[in-house]
Amino acid sequence: MIPRMPELKSLKIEFDNMEIDTTTIPYKDKIREKQRLSKLATITAEKALRNATGAEKPARFKKQNNETESWSHNKQLKERRTIRREKKVKKREAQLRNAQKESEDLNRNQEEKLREWEELKEEERLEKKRRKGGKEVISESEGDD
Repeated sequence: MIPRMPELKSLKIEFDNMEIDTTTIPYKDKIREKQRLSKLATITAEKALRNATGAEKPARFKKQNNETESWSHNKQLKERRTIRREKKVKKREAQLRNAQKESEDLNRNQEEKLREWEELKEEERLEKKRRKGGKEVISESEGDD
């Protein structure tokens, strides 16, 4: 069979069918050839056994009914895809909820820390006033805060 090309459409080329037994072509590598021969022996033994017992070909070689199987197979694939999509959506929603909770927790923690710092600043300011004896002199460090 020749490739389908626009240049070859007008040509009518016919090939003679040649009967070539590919099982007789040996490998150049001796190890590879031994493997090939052992595989060939097992295949011929299986064929002889199948012919003797009248058994059908193994399931992997049977031709499948693609029309009905394809439809049901596609239906199963669609079901799997929808399940996967639903799982992805649920996972994303859960991640968003967790991220929101974490950000809320961080905001609460930051607010608490800020309140504590403000309380500490106020306590420090009051303590300085008490040490000075109630004088209303503002030091340079308090003016910056």
